[in-house]
Amino acid sequence: MHLYRASALVEPLKTNDVLDLIREQIKTFDDVKIYYALKQYKFKPFRKKSIELVKVCLAIESLGLPITSDLVNPFTQTEHYPTTRLHVLGDKHVLILKRKLGHRFHEWVMHPAFKQLIR
Repeated sequence: MHLYRASALVEPLKTNDVLDLIREQIKTFDDVKIYYALKQYKFKPFRKKSIELVKVCLAIESLGLPITSDLVNPFTQTEHYPTTRLHVLGDKHVLILKRKLGHRFHEWVMHPAFKQLIR
């Protein structure tokens, strides 16, 4: 999947441009709504990092991009690879894990019931 700039000459977006789009989209989600949604899912231990990770996943999905560890990694400063935290969100039914055949990476999608709590 490619994202393109809206211009007369269509060119693919660079990685930094995509990351900037995700950063802008992150700002549109409310921390309080995410906090109470995670609380309804009995998510523990509860940290500010968890809210930020959910915001990143929501932003990535709202842009129509796949939620992968490689795409989430630039937004998690304290960890080298956020796969474990993504699996924890999957265990709590915040994310759904999709396995692609023939690939070595995992892809997640937001659980539809969780997304309804955020809206």
